[in-house]
Amino acid sequence: MRRWLAVLLAAPLVAGCTGTVQVKASASASSGAETAAVAPGDSPTTEASRSITIRYGAATVGSKTTRRLEHVVTGHALTGKSASFTVRHVAEQSLKVLAVEGERASRLEVTFVSDETTVLGVKGKPKVLTGPLAGRTFILARGVVRPRVFASDGVPASPHDSALVSRLFPRLDEGDAFDNGGFPTGSMAIGDRVPSLEQVMAWDIGRASGGTAKVSSLTVRLADLRDAESDRQAVFSIDLAWSEAFGEIRFDGQLAGAMIYRSDGRLVSMKVKGPASIEGIAGRAEGVQELSLTETHS
Repeated sequence: MRRWLAVLLAAPLVAGCTGTVQVKASASASSGAETAAVAPGDSPTTEASRSITIRYGAATVGSKTTRRLEHVVTGHALTGKSASFTVRHVAEQSLKVLAVEGERASRLEVTFVSDETTVLGVKGKPKVLTGPLAGRTFILARGVVRPRVFASDGVPASPHDSALVSRLFPRLDEGDAFDNGGFPTGSMAIGDRVPSLEQVMAWDIGRASGGTAKVSSLTVRLADLRDAESDRQAVFSIDLAWSEAFGEIRFDGQLAGAMIYRSDGRLVSMKVKGPASIEGIAGRAEGVQELSLTETHS
């Protein structure tokens, strides 16, 4: 599941389309969940100027993005030996644009700063697993079918490493899916659904998972506009249900929360939470998952 989440939430590094949202509804039209997405110190825009133009800025050499993902699943087994468990995955990545062709990044440096999963069982003895890319740096160059992946010294990466990295970063050569009209255009009211975003996200999930993840329902709504950090930002609520199969193992999950984008199309944060279940030859387990993603751009 984490691989399609990583692709779905990856920060765009290319120029894209322009989407202008003219908000018709007042701030009071937002639900409690939507207004809660506005962080302390930030304020919704005034009714007289509630609009935003979202357009990806052109990629620039030297621009950097730092991404931190935390995914926590807590639950208990329903069959076999009853046991509680907590699985916590924390990953941090650093991205730097090395070269640009036109407005698109053509060469990218990716450092997998950390990638650690901690599994805590009923006996309280944690097991820590480190991802195979943790602590390593790669160079991605635009390719014909998929990115070409090199080690930090410029030597071509092994087929195994190349497959892992290019699966997480397929957009360097493809362009971002939101270029095809993911962000809404025209007049919308707070609470309106955003079919264009729903379509793009569902497509991204299926592609990034290699066909193992299937979306059963997905609703994205414009929750609010806000002024923060000298920039206008769009808050979208998301409600997602999906299933994913790995051989004899099946994962079912739901996520609901909010994602916030800057006017240049860069992700600010995403926080979602919901129930999850997993079933396989060892039995069935149920629990709750929480996912938090934050990004900084410079």
